[in-house]
Amino acid sequence: MKKLSLSFLLLTTGMAAYAQTYNAGSVMQQRGTLYSTSINDATENGFYSILYQNEHISSLLTFNPGGSTGAFQMEAMYWGQLRFRNRVDNDVNARTAWRDIWHSGNFTPGNYLSAIPNVDINDAAGAARFIFSHGASAPSTTYIRGYGDRPVVFRKGDNTDVVIIGGTGNVGIGAEPHATHKLAVAGSLIATKIKVSNQPWADFVFAKNYELPCIAEVEAYIKAHQHLPGIPSEAEVQEQGIDVGDMNARLLQKIEEQMLYIIQLKKEIDELKLKVK
Repeated sequence: MKKLSLSFLLLTTGMAAYAQTYNAGSVMQQRGTLYSTSINDATENGFYSILYQNEHISSLLTFNPGGSTGAFQMEAMYWGQLRFRNRVDNDVNARTAWRDIWHSGNFTPGNYLSAIPNVDINDAAGAARFIFSHGASAPSTTYIRGYGDRPVVFRKGDNTDVVIIGGTGNVGIGAEPHATHKLAVAGSLIATKIKVSNQPWADFVFAKNYELPCIAEVEAYIKAHQHLPGIPSEAEVQEQGIDVGDMNARLLQKIEEQMLYIIQLKKEIDELKLKVK
């Protein structure tokens, strides 16, 4: 008899404890029908029928975990649209816009992934390494965060390095990042336009105080070195490469000097023509 009484006491105590924590609003159950104008009132856990007057009835799932996270709602429309939204943290009356998961036979994750305020993918230590940031006043940004001065590497499926961002921020494409140059590329580049800025130009050739080398001096230099003055030799280019902006300025200098030589020759030819006449 004592054993039976003890068992009954434990059972009733357990039931009493459960009764104290039970909340009908937190249990998933059928919640009935609401008009679409009252959909914000569907805050208890469960399933609702939402009546769009003179249109259709949709099915709504509300999951409300409580606390500051807010209620999550998913609605299935009769034409095949599946969408969701959630309440903004700590604001009973504020909710995010509806975001489509499926619409018109198409899976549309971009409609809601781009609208998520902030999503971080953390490493084993809990530090955020891949960050989607979306701000109301600033453009959305995706961040990849490395470890101190260690490189960030993008690899192909066969584990081959494609892009390496070095610890200094210098980048290598198919190559190791260069120690001093911002970009190193192992291979050719193709572009519709390349602009080199902050490059000194060669208009000083047309200044009144510019001393144009005489043709005899240029001829002697070419015979001695087999290249124009001020232009690197083939051996130098093979060893060091060329600076595109600097080389264009040097070539322009030679073109402008040639123009001055042509003007001089024209004047001499005109004088000779006058003498012949």
